[in-house]
Amino acid sequence: MAGIRPGHAQAVTDPDRVFLTVPIVIHAPGMEEFIKAYHDGERFYVDVEDLLSLLGFTVTSGEQTLSAFDTRHSITLDYDQLTATLDDEQVIPLLGELQHSEGMYLITILGLKRVFDADLSFDEARLSLQLSSVATRFDSSIRERTRFLGSEVPGPLLFNLNRHLLSGGTLSWHATSQRFRSQQVYSNASVRYTLNMLGGVVKGSFGTQRYDRDLLYTFVRPRSKMLSRVDIGRIIVGQYSVGTYLQTNGVRLTNRPLVTPRIQRTSVFRGRVEPHAVVEARTGGRVADRVQADAAGRYGLRVPTYYGTSEVVLYVSPLGEQMPYERHLYVLTTRELALPGHLYYDASIGKESAGELQYGITPRLTGRLQGDTQGQYRAGFTASPLHSMVLSADVTWPLQLPTATMQLWRRGISAQALFTSDYDNSRWTSANLSWRWQRWAGYVSASGHQLSGVWVTRRLSPAISYHGRRGLSVRNQLHVTDFRGIRRTAWRTTGGYTFRMWNGGSRIDAVIERAAPGFTYGFEFMTSFKRIHAGVSMTYDSETRTAAGQLTLQLRSSVGSVYTRATSGGTHTYSGYGTISFNPRPSFSHAPFNESGVLLRVFEDLNRNGLKDPEDSILPYVQVQLWHSGLSRQKDGALRASHLEPYAAYQVRILERSIRDPWLRPATGYTFSFVAEPGRIKKIDIPLQRLPLIRGRIVTQTRAPSRLQVAVLKDQTVVDTVPVYRDGGFAIRLPAGRYTLRVVDVVDETTLVERSVDVPFDGQRLDVKISLD
Repeated sequence: MAGIRPGHAQAVTDPDRVFLTVPIVIHAPGMEEFIKAYHDGERFYVDVEDLLSLLGFTVTSGEQTLSAFDTRHSITLDYDQLTATLDDEQVIPLLGELQHSEGMYLITILGLKRVFDADLSFDEARLSLQLSSVATRFDSSIRERTRFLGSEVPGPLLFNLNRHLLSGGTLSWHATSQRFRSQQVYSNASVRYTLNMLGGVVKGSFGTQRYDRDLLYTFVRPRSKMLSRVDIGRIIVGQYSVGTYLQTNGVRLTNRPLVTPRIQRTSVFRGRVEPHAVVEARTGGRVADRVQADAAGRYGLRVPTYYGTSEVVLYVSPLGEQMPYERHLYVLTTRELALPGHLYYDASIGKESAGELQYGITPRLTGRLQGDTQGQYRAGFTASPLHSMVLSADVTWPLQLPTATMQLWRRGISAQALFTSDYDNSRWTSANLSWRWQRWAGYVSASGHQLSGVWVTRRLSPAISYHGRRGLSVRNQLHVTDFRGIRRTAWRTTGGYTFRMWNGGSRIDAVIERAAPGFTYGFEFMTSFKRIHAGVSMTYDSETRTAAGQLTLQLRSSVGSVYTRATSGGTHTYSGYGTISFNPRPSFSHAPFNESGVLLRVFEDLNRNGLKDPEDSILPYVQVQLWHSGLSRQKDGALRASHLEPYAAYQVRILERSIRDPWLRPATGYTFSFVAEPGRIKKIDIPLQRLPLIRGRIVTQTRAPSRLQVAVLKDQTVVDTVPVYRDGGFAIRLPAGRYTLRVVDVVDETTLVERSVDVPFDGQRLDVKISLD
């Protein structure tokens, strides 16, 4: 930073002053943290952006302003006007107390006292900043609630499948005909359907081929821990077991949760850095934990471990003149790891039956037992011995056949290995490694098959590719195969370029391939314009001196799509496909399967009717998390997620701190779930409703109103406290329900009176009068 840097630096506005970097410890209930401060020989300056983030505020900054808000308060610092604005009402002058330069926002300790009043106290001798446990301008319990987050559960509200006789569905049709030199060689027509009916889902297909005929009824019970899903009809036996893998008529039962918990466990990262350095862990861009290393440089951080792959960034800030730096840690958590202490079952009952039991022994170890009616069983485990590694092993008996897998994930690098055995004394081994660096990517795959200890087949396939900035891409592949001592080598090089033409997208690719004994040259050109997609390709074999070509054409409309392909060898293919959806009215699509998605609209419900009326505006600043899928912001402020799995349950969380108005609450709750529907972009409105206002007045002649305080209790627990003004008035907003108002004298800490109130659900104002005489 120009003007201020760790150690000694020039002051922002006065080049003759010197700033010294010093650590200040922050004390609060359940928290002890360190932040950097700067001293110019007279006063202490604190980086207000770091401090407000530590206090639970969401911070945004501009060129000369910094804004912070939490669930109840907002603070705006104007570094041009040298003022602070609290809750958009109270303006506090901070002349000489603010400094700003190249992204760092500083405020003096005296300026902090003016902004936070009695909520902060500073001990200069001990360099300690004490936070009040009854702070009124920030939430003093925010860090205590979020610091050691260990697990999360589905929300109380599930937007479920409609429990009606028939409430919509999707039908997809497809027909294909192939001819060779005017003779028909293949034809097929089929229809796949998915219907929301009979309290569940009916899906299946029928067509001219036997394999196109199946029927399955699924009933989900999202809130049940004993039986969450039932499948009746054409089920797959052996999908979760061993010995068989076939379709048969039967029943499948399971208690696996429809909504997978977001966090599997809390991991502890330990290491060593510079003595007394401040170490901060961030995952997903959010601070998970922050500690200071001891005199030997040892530290320990607790970080939530999410399902999937995660990157944990450690920000290390040594004391003194050393510059801060980063360390990257990597976490891999497979869905095969069950929550510790949870037992899941999956049973398929039919002509041939199979089942599986899965139990979470520890956060890093899960055991399982599988079996079928053929007398074959498998026992095994999944373990995570390292943060970035997952191991899985199984043994099948009575044949005692082992299977083992390994998965490793690092920054830009992933690796998998598999070893399995079969009944005929054969062994299969495979491994692959992939990496990515900037615009380069690489891949290596190796596999082999042994029969009675002798290698039958071995393969090695490396590849490297480059993706340029302006549509250029190059890929090189090599294949080496050894079959019973006979080695064959082949390679392929592909280069392509993507560009715009005729207001559409186009791409041309050139191919050179070597497969002994000759070379093959070719090119492919594809272009799209509005509802037309066309392509042409040509290849030439230098060994046989023959050329071959292919022409494709696709026409799309609002009701379906037609596809045709012709080759120089005389083969002609014709296809048509589309989708019809009705929920509640019919709609058509040219795709064989419509996309499943969701559209989330967060809006302020002005009349509290739960519906989005024309005067209700979408709030584009409210942040929402959709677990196991990403969200993109639309132009109107709504959030959209695409390519969801049909009939899978998804969990939504509304980030409380992103709601700028402290008196707005989501009617759906901050966490809820919904079920994705096939072929439909599901629209979910999330109304934010303003809490009812309780306006009260205390009548007394024996005590000064300014020494009184009103505590709000719900179920014998204090949920909020408000001061009493000099005229005896007080005001507070609360969700609907029954509360107890307790009037307390803050001087002698005595309870004077208690009064029960019922907050109405219609959002109307409630007037309360309490007499102490």
